[in-house]
Amino acid sequence: MSKIAVAYYKFENLPKPVKKLNKIRSEKRVDCTHHFNPLHYNGLTNFVNKNKQIFFYVTDTTQFSSNYQKSEVALTQSGYNFSSIIYQCDGCNIGYGYPNPNYKLANGSLNPLYKHRNDGYIFIHNEDYSKLELLVFPFKKCVIESIYNSILDGYFDEQLEYMQGASKVFYDYIPKSA
Repeated sequence: MSKIAVAYYKFENLPKPVKKLNKIRSEKRVDCTHHFNPLHYNGLTNFVNKNKQIFFYVTDTTQFSSNYQKSEVALTQSGYNFSSIIYQCDGCNIGYGYPNPNYKLANGSLNPLYKHRNDGYIFIHNEDYSKLELLVFPFKKCVIESIYNSILDGYFDEQLEYMQGASKVFYDYIPKSA
């Protein structure tokens, strides 16, 4: 597979001492620790908090009743569903997703991801979602299932390895003074 435009973000459930240092209480929270973003992708801007951190909660969506529900897991923050994680293989830890395409959300507020409604996401994670990699493919929502299948078949391994190695710290959760 030839190289395609992608942004990479690595999220982790931080160790307890680091969580305590940063006043993080949730066990379901994953924080962005590294990124590789040569595209200068800005679709996560609305999820950056005042401390310049990006984090999501791994949310069990089986509690929500919906005819449109495609997944049992979603990444959420501050009442927003960033994306559900959709799987087309049993027991695998690679899924795909995309933003809500609606201009307004069900609660009537403007969708912070509306400008990025045509982006596609790939999620690679471990069994308990404590480590999660997000690959963002701008304007590739219409082909994200094809990209997903290519990744499952290993056609993207070399580029993924490169991005993992080239990624930089996104936010340093251990201050220099600690």
